[in-house]
Amino acid sequence: MGNGVRIGTIYEKFLEGMELKNKAYDDATKDCIFEAVSKMIVTTSNGERPGMLLGKIQSGKTRTFLGIISLAFDNGYDIAIVFTKGTKALAKQTVKRLVEDFDSLIQDDLIGVYDIMDIKDVGLKLYQREKKSVFVVKKEDDNLGHLRKLLFEKYPELSKLRILIVDDEADFASISYAKDKNQEVNVGKIQASINELRNNLSGNSSFLQVTATPYSLYLQPEDSFEIKSEIFKPCRPAFTVVVPIHDKYIGGDFYFRESENENSIASFLHVKVSPNEMLRLKKTDMRRLNFKEILTDYKLETLRGAVIGFVVGACIRNLQQEKMKERTKKYSFIVHTDSSRDAHRWQDNIIQALVDKFKDAINCDKELVNRLILKEYNELFSSLKLHQRDNEEYIIPEFIDVQKKVVDTFDYLDVTIVNSDSDNDVDKLLDINTGQLRLDTLYTIFVGGSILDRGLTIDNMIGFFYGREPKKFQQDTVLQHSRMYGARDKDDLPVTRFYTTDYIYNVMKNIHEFDSNLREQIEKYGNDAGVVFIERDMQNKIIPCAPNKILKSEITNLKPFKRLLPEGFQTGYPTKIKKYVQEVDKLILPIEKQNNPVLIDFKKAETILDLISETLKFSDADFEKDGQVPSAFEDLGLRWDIDAHKAAMRYISKGCAEVERQNKIWCLVKEGRGLSRLKQSGFSDAPDTKPEMKIAKEWAKDIPLLVLIKQKGDKEKGWMGAEFWWPVIIMPENCGVAVYAQSAPKRKK
Repeated sequence: MGNGVRIGTIYEKFLEGMELKNKAYDDATKDCIFEAVSKMIVTTSNGERPGMLLGKIQSGKTRTFLGIISLAFDNGYDIAIVFTKGTKALAKQTVKRLVEDFDSLIQDDLIGVYDIMDIKDVGLKLYQREKKSVFVVKKEDDNLGHLRKLLFEKYPELSKLRILIVDDEADFASISYAKDKNQEVNVGKIQASINELRNNLSGNSSFLQVTATPYSLYLQPEDSFEIKSEIFKPCRPAFTVVVPIHDKYIGGDFYFRESENENSIASFLHVKVSPNEMLRLKKTDMRRLNFKEILTDYKLETLRGAVIGFVVGACIRNLQQEKMKERTKKYSFIVHTDSSRDAHRWQDNIIQALVDKFKDAINCDKELVNRLILKEYNELFSSLKLHQRDNEEYIIPEFIDVQKKVVDTFDYLDVTIVNSDSDNDVDKLLDINTGQLRLDTLYTIFVGGSILDRGLTIDNMIGFFYGREPKKFQQDTVLQHSRMYGARDKDDLPVTRFYTTDYIYNVMKNIHEFDSNLREQIEKYGNDAGVVFIERDMQNKIIPCAPNKILKSEITNLKPFKRLLPEGFQTGYPTKIKKYVQEVDKLILPIEKQNNPVLIDFKKAETILDLISETLKFSDADFEKDGQVPSAFEDLGLRWDIDAHKAAMRYISKGCAEVERQNKIWCLVKEGRGLSRLKQSGFSDAPDTKPEMKIAKEWAKDIPLLVLIKQKGDKEKGWMGAEFWWPVIIMPENCGVAVYAQSAPKRKK
């Protein structure tokens, strides 16, 4: 079949077994498996230059690499080592998954599947050692130590065989650095152990990294570099194979791209949580919360709506399933706002109190219960109606039926804490057959932290209450928290909701855009994706970098015609901002009479942006500088990262090939606009119009275009009643794909 790949007994039996389990592989996935094994055979994919299997969060990466293992066994590979994330829950889930999917091969005695910790003492019989073997190994010191003993001490002949290392969640622990107290970067312990192992295997072995978040893998330096006298060899991929997306996959495109379309049910997904309410959920404070009034207290309005709305949505789906004579499903909801156990206990107390009070009200305050149910039914109705437009057979149950279903089944709502598995809590919650979190009742709310990320799957999830503070985490970490991605029933989507603050939502949207940009480049150009990473040094200059990790709240994505602008602000009071507006007026006076853009020095553009920043308010503190705080203003946690925007603009303009345009940008001025502060789906974010973008595409070829748009700022449009300037920076056509980062690890070369 080309490249020396042959389909033999193991792969054929594997496919047959999967088909019998109704898990048949489609042609696209089979092509991906064949491509990966083909490249493994003809390309040296060792520890220094591994192969890459690139998928999306919960998109079917595991089932794909299982197919790769079985086909590799038919093509000269003897052992597969599967590295999993260092948690008992995920390791157990992985072992169960492999045993289940390879069961026909195990029963026919063609392969053996072993958890390394189960054979650490008993070892392997000669008969076991002579057949194909799969070892599941947690990325943890003891597991790795026992693997080394097995391969190099107990049975050294095994290390001479042809081995395929499959590093699942490869960016977790395998490629890691940590800063010490002096802020210097050190190689992670697990990474060092894996380095040692992979460098001592036979020369014809292969190394395949599997991930949905490839940043730490692609963004390493081309050459070795030295950390504290230790030479670390990078793991930039030797080849990349992209896992195809199946037709049931729901991911970031739905949550962050399609959601911008007001005619899509995705536009209803995001429900805003105020920063103050999110804060109340993170720290025990009985003084500020009255559990007796929890069904009416405004301080927990969104959480209350989320919990009741979850049950309402699940009841709607169950009624629909009953009507269509389908099997009714159990549904799940995740609350993930903090990593601490104390926060989880506090949230559990709050939600349990809410549930108990609602049950009490069912018996003694039916009017309140009906009002709460009706509120959530009405909130879901718009997306249900929109979905029905495209699917005439989609039935929307009457409110009276939903209300009865909620009241009759509310007792079946369960709240479960999912903590770190150090005390086996998570193990007790896993399904013995699938390794997934069990749904033991009709409606389950899981409250937890990081244990809910990376590979731990939850079926039928229609609600996600997320509040992890993005500035503390990294690009790949946040994507791995996105448990709402994966194979989802399209008919569940109208009742699915994502609860978070505007700030977190916008950061996650930015992360998704970066992820999409990088993925598109990789799919188009392979390992030569050409994505540029830049950072600002101490002198405020912009320099290229290759960071191991990109902090998600400190990135600005750049690509051709990307728009950078402030969003979600209010203007200052007219008397306070007038002088800044007038200063901008003077600076742009020579420009405003021109119909076409005018070249201006970057320093002048920077001065204009600095003046404009004094007129835009994002928080109470911004207003307090002017001596007042408007009573109706709420700090939503949004900010304009003006330094990042200026730095990105400077980087592009400085690198222009035409000397006469270096350190310059195009500037276009438009006046007399009257955009409202709010639109149906949130804050207005498009002060520029199609004509401005048309001009950008004509003029902005190699340097950015700064569009300065003067808004009337009328009170009836939601503003403060003063004119103000709204800047939009449009990246040029030839800027390529780049990411601006505030900082990167300090490396000793």
